[in-house]
Amino acid sequence: MTALSGYFGLNAANNALHLAPHHWLRITEAQATRGLAVFLREGGSDRALSFLRAIDPDIEWPSHLTDLEIETEVAAGGGRIDLLVQGSCDGRRWGAVVEAKFGHDLKTNPLPHYALHAKIAGFVLDAGGDRAAATGTLVVLALKRSQTTTRRLSMNRRWRLLHWSALLRRLEAELRGRADDDDFRRFRRTLWDRIA
Repeated sequence: MTALSGYFGLNAANNALHLAPHHWLRITEAQATRGLAVFLREGGSDRALSFLRAIDPDIEWPSHLTDLEIETEVAAGGGRIDLLVQGSCDGRRWGAVVEAKFGHDLKTNPLPHYALHAKIAGFVLDAGGDRAAATGTLVVLALKRSQTTTRRLSMNRRWRLLHWSALLRRLEAELRGRADDDDFRRFRRTLWDRIA
């Protein structure tokens, strides 16, 4: 067991922190989102929902998604959504729009256009202030909160900031006891090293 797995209370032998990372790889933002997309697609609805619960635990996500789409670099309003996870359940669209940051600010990202893309996709983003009734979420994944990011988020109140470490910690907990594989675990472990 590594110090990280004990620190985060992830003592199960099958969590990502028990593997050695790829020391030769320093993952970029694009590689992180593309890698997540590949592994989420491979895991289907169950793995995608584990990710969505980790991204936003306040939403009452369904037990299964159909018509699952997981894409990166989705064109929207002169920018590109880093990661878009979406699917259907009971005639409703569910998902997340993710803007990933490794030490960069939100200077030029057109967040309002990304939010509009989510609404057009059918996500309910603001259910009268009831987060549990929402079917979609807008998340900036960052290493830390900067002044620029804080200012941009104050102008785009539907967006939430989530630290990469919180996402990975929650994802490990969500994946416990679910279908997983060593390639995905090693990817997550390498991602841990990148954000640490």
